[in-house]
Amino acid sequence: MQLKKQEFLEILQYAYSKGNEQNITTQELVNELKNQLQSIIEHNKRGVE
Repeated sequence: MQLKKQEFLEILQYAYSKGNEQNITTQELVNELKNQLQSIIEHNKRGVE
């Protein structure tokens, strides 16, 4: 799955606004995004091999 920079920024913006609604700290949001991105990267690596 290839994301364009603009799509990625839109996802971040959406996640940030959702986080604010649910009173989630920026650090929690960053950690969750890192985990999700890592799983996408791992999935893509397996798909290539």
